[in-house]
Amino acid sequence: MNYNELKQLTFELIDKLAVSEIENVTIEFEQAKIQLSKQGCRESKAITKIELPTPPVNQKAICSPMVGTFYAAPSPDEKPFVNVGDTISKGDTICIIEAMKLMNEIVADKSGVIKEILINNGDIVEYNQPIFIIE
Repeated sequence: MNYNELKQLTFELIDKLAVSEIENVTIEFEQAKIQLSKQGCRESKAITKIELPTPPVNQKAICSPMVGTFYAAPSPDEKPFVNVGDTISKGDTICIIEAMKLMNEIVADKSGVIKEILINNGDIVEYNQPIFIIE
């Protein structure tokens, strides 16, 4: 499934979920996972559509190797491992993912410049979810 097909499917699912009795929908593909859920008051029928960014051709994603909690720094008092604009090399520690009370240092599997950090500190990440965009 290409990017435009995935984008169209996402918008169709949002529209269908808005008018249905279903509370949660999760669909997994080889390279993507769509997870939608209704939140808040049941009487509200408004759902905000989210514009999906068009991925640039010259950029690549660094994905999470496991499910867990994303931490950008070694501790709350320290500065992040990487910031937007930093140059990284393959093997550099770029974040920590806590899984089952273990802190796992995640190393870059490719070199490049950090263009975007897709996850906020403390967010839950899924297996193979993009966490950084590098160029």
